[in-house]
Amino acid sequence: MPSKNSILKRTERARTFRAEIKAKYLREQLACLRSSLYLEEQNKLLSDELLEVYHDSQELHEKIQDQNHTISLLREHEEDNMTHTRRQIQRRAEENLEKSEAENLHKSYSANHWEAIKELFQILGFTNINDICIFLGNIISEAFAQSCERFIEIQ
Repeated sequence: MPSKNSILKRTERARTFRAEIKAKYLREQLACLRSSLYLEEQNKLLSDELLEVYHDSQELHEKIQDQNHTISLLREHEEDNMTHTRRQIQRRAEENLEKSEAENLHKSYSANHWEAIKELFQILGFTNINDICIFLGNIISEAFAQSCERFIEIQ
């Protein structure tokens, strides 16, 4: 007959073995639960994307229907379309004319502006300056100081 001590050891081993089996089973259940939750989340994301694609296709279909309706209206009323086209061409021509007039005005303003600057330089004593002539050293600073004095006298 087995001793009481050996029976207790066997019982303890059996309990430990059962606890290990329960822990292993619990880990497997948690892994299954995680994977099922992941799959549910992926399924929800996929269904949301499909729903978005469906709505986009519906909007595109509506736009196409609107365009087809517009085309059919344009075909029915050709005289109105010609009038509309003539008005658009006339507006574009007027806008282009306004732009060219504005550019001409800007050019003449710029030319007048530079003429005024040339006159100011002539008044200040820089009458013979051109692109070929290069001042050396202190000549520039002296000429500038003299022109500043002349400018103050003129004022």
